[in-house]
Amino acid sequence: MKPEEQLLLALGDVGDDLIEEAMHLRFPRARWFRALPMVACCALILGAAMLLQNLEPLRESQITLPEGEDTVQEVLPPDTETTSPKDDTIEQDALPTEDIQDPLNAAQETLTDYWSDYFKPRGAYVLSLNGGNTGPYLAVDKEGSVLLSIEWGSITPLEDEATGDIVALAVEEWPEGQRAPISNNKIALYSLQGEPLWEVEGTSVNCLGTLLTVRRGDAWYVYRRDNFTLVAGDLYRAKIVGQDLLYTQATEDSPITVYGSDGTVVAEVSGLEESSPYHTWDGHGYISALDKGLVGLLDSSGQWVVEPEYQQIYKLSNGYALCKTENDYRAVSLADGSVAFECAYGICAVYEQGLLLELNEDAFLRGSSDTSGSHNQFVSWDGQILVDTDHISILDEADDGSADLLLLWSEETTDLCRPDGTFIRQVAYEPSNITPVSAQTLLCHRQVYAADGSWRWTMALLHVETGAVTQEFDKAYEYGGSYWRFSNSNFFDCSAHLIAASYRDEAGTPHTDILDEAGNILVSDLHNSTATMPQGDVFTALLDGVPALVRLDGTVLYESDAPA
Repeated sequence: MKPEEQLLLALGDVGDDLIEEAMHLRFPRARWFRALPMVACCALILGAAMLLQNLEPLRESQITLPEGEDTVQEVLPPDTETTSPKDDTIEQDALPTEDIQDPLNAAQETLTDYWSDYFKPRGAYVLSLNGGNTGPYLAVDKEGSVLLSIEWGSITPLEDEATGDIVALAVEEWPEGQRAPISNNKIALYSLQGEPLWEVEGTSVNCLGTLLTVRRGDAWYVYRRDNFTLVAGDLYRAKIVGQDLLYTQATEDSPITVYGSDGTVVAEVSGLEESSPYHTWDGHGYISALDKGLVGLLDSSGQWVVEPEYQQIYKLSNGYALCKTENDYRAVSLADGSVAFECAYGICAVYEQGLLLELNEDAFLRGSSDTSGSHNQFVSWDGQILVDTDHISILDEADDGSADLLLLWSEETTDLCRPDGTFIRQVAYEPSNITPVSAQTLLCHRQVYAADGSWRWTMALLHVETGAVTQEFDKAYEYGGSYWRFSNSNFFDCSAHLIAASYRDEAGTPHTDILDEAGNILVSDLHNSTATMPQGDVFTALLDGVPALVRLDGTVLYESDAPA
């Protein structure tokens, strides 16, 4: 991954596996939409579109239960509990100021078992000494000892997608002033002890088990990692998918060759469904392969896990392939290929408690970043309507397939509900100004106007169950963003309980701190925009103006001897 990709990593690893996956994660989309930047996944974009009237709720005739059920249960209208009572509304101008009850006071308490792998220590860490995407770089080991340093270019840890481990350091030394890699760019691989291993021309290098993929101009090359011999070259495409699959194409119209992480060829297939060519779930890679014009799903062993019977397989969600036929939508189990649910409306996501549906076909095709005209329902697996409203967001903070919190958007307020549809409370913040930090805490913003007409942002933390609000922090934070972990299912539907909060000093210079869920400072003064994406549990920060690598628990791993 190159320096400019590191910058975009803060928005979801643009240009690499995650951005391409995210482009297909939500719903089917027109092909032009696939070119939009990843920022659409990070913010709610309220577009102007024609409002569609008189949308009917899900009808009994439009639901088919899994095989084995004899009858379809009556589909009921939303329970009256789901309609948010106004007397529980939290007013923006009358926020309580008491602290959040029972806050999590340290990052290590916050990062429970399901975050342990994500924040685990890594084999090496890199630091940009000038805070940019090019320039002086160095790499240090787990003890903070310097392994490598360069005057201009970049150093990127090379991660084995099969294991998640750092296996080498990719070093690019450029002439000073060069800002981006070129086709004959030299990439040198070094061991985690700083010893040279290999040099290759290319603009990017990635690793899956025993294989390396290198991009050189418009062509791809595949090498073995143990001896760096060429496996296949001058390819139209070489793509790593998940932790166990790599596929290649010699030309745009040629057959697909599927490799396992051990480097063996496991399948040859005729072609891809181009709008959503591949998917990942629980670390495993899958390919949307064509057979006689219909789409099925192949796993890393080359076997059909979903038979080729569909017009499109547009997403994987919590162990199910979401598929479209000519007449309906289906959730198909990846475990045995059985149809678990089918209905006339688009299935956006599935959870242990039920399924999120989009009743407006136009809104479904546009995807989740444009909610104009949206009409969502959250229904149980037996077809009972749990929530019916214009737009629903669902938080699965453990990314384990179990919904933790439902957020029901309207123009100026947000209703909070449990997965069974039980109403919790309404908060007087419009959707664009509220972001979940966890199922317990929401990050809220509003504009405050002065008498002279000037305005500024203010930030608050709202406790979901009690309604208590924290507005007083150690610094005058104006704006914050929830720190997201990449989700197996919906990309941004789980959170690491951390906040990147911004403020300006007396000179007007912007700064960003990492806070825990209770608003306590964990890491002060991030070094640059890319630092919001940690390297394991390590962030890059400034200590009295000096670049440093700092762990979430406050430990300084490395501190430079020169100011930024």
